[in-house]
Amino acid sequence: MKLDIPIVEKPDHVGADKVVEFDLFDFDAEDGDCQRRIADALQAAGVPDVFWTPCNTGHWVAARGEALKDVLTTPDLFSSSQFMVVKAMNPEPPLVPLMLDPPAHALYRALLAKAFVPEAVEKLGEKARTLAVELIEGFLPAGECEFIGDFATQLPVAVFMSLVDWPDEDRAHLLRIAEKVVRPATVEDAMAGRELVDAYARNVVETRRCALGDDLISDLLRARIEGAPLSDDVLNGMVKLLLTAGLDTVASSMGFYALHLARNAPLRAHLVGKPADIPRAVDELLRRYPIGVLGRIVTRDCEFHGAQLKAGDTMLAPTMSFGLDDRQFDRPTEIDLGRSRKAHLSFGAGPHRCVGALLATIELRVFLEEWLRRIPEFQLKPGEPAQALSGYVIGIPRLRLVWPVG
Repeated sequence: MKLDIPIVEKPDHVGADKVVEFDLFDFDAEDGDCQRRIADALQAAGVPDVFWTPCNTGHWVAARGEALKDVLTTPDLFSSSQFMVVKAMNPEPPLVPLMLDPPAHALYRALLAKAFVPEAVEKLGEKARTLAVELIEGFLPAGECEFIGDFATQLPVAVFMSLVDWPDEDRAHLLRIAEKVVRPATVEDAMAGRELVDAYARNVVETRRCALGDDLISDLLRARIEGAPLSDDVLNGMVKLLLTAGLDTVASSMGFYALHLARNAPLRAHLVGKPADIPRAVDELLRRYPIGVLGRIVTRDCEFHGAQLKAGDTMLAPTMSFGLDDRQFDRPTEIDLGRSRKAHLSFGAGPHRCVGALLATIELRVFLEEWLRRIPEFQLKPGEPAQALSGYVIGIPRLRLVWPVG
């Protein structure tokens, strides 16, 4: 989904040897593997570990794993106050705590973290399991489904509704929002999705303000930071973050899991016969198919991995810079359940590591366990493409799967 943004001139502090034309939005993949296309570009011969691209208003790119890790774990140098390198694409008001830096970030993150402790997440996981079984049993007799719409977006919507204790009759409306957010056909569709999320979040907050309960939004409405209640903009931003992150990331990851397993019968058979390996598979698939591309803004002039950065420069941090870096992992494009354990950065790193990482992992595990128990044999529907779209969150808009019936 390439943006119509002209190429810009190289600033004086960028050396000519550090310039590589790299357009994040130009890696759509007909075979569904944007991650590999991006990694191939980042690791091409002659590409510096950190380079500057004239695309998308001009920005730096952390092309290798060590540089990516340093970007994410050095918030005093790389601020999250602009988390998309194209400034106009950053939401207003800012999403909290995503777009805050330490120490303020920790105060607001702590309010959300209470909802994602292991005991709470396990309960949400059981609700996800119940819905997963219900959804699969619903379309199982048909022998086919459109996986993203029929399953992948449905599960995180239900989990979000449990998290905020919202009525089930809203699910249809949330799914229409998910259609815009997760599967936009155009940039205009994506912006329309944002507006729908904003309106929904504000409505949720205002409605709950009139009748506090025992849920996350009620907790946020009761919360105080340095003695003051959260502002309406902060509350709205936090609810939007929960909603979009839950919809976008989990649904997109499920799409890549389903696509990979549809094409890999030996791995599928292994997990069907040995479900105890599913948690390992979840972790390895997360490493192989990272979906997030993060942005940061440089706070001061410095030298960084051989590049001369200036305050105000922006830095792109693609998570596949680590997960698919051949310096970090042998045969990085292969799924190897016997691979020695090494932390990936698909949930980010440092103070901004995804607060919902445990919940997302459980949802992905539940999906594999319940799906493979009921549909051990499935494949892509012949003649149906599995195109993946590149961007800040990489995803597969539609994925038609078929399986034998009876």
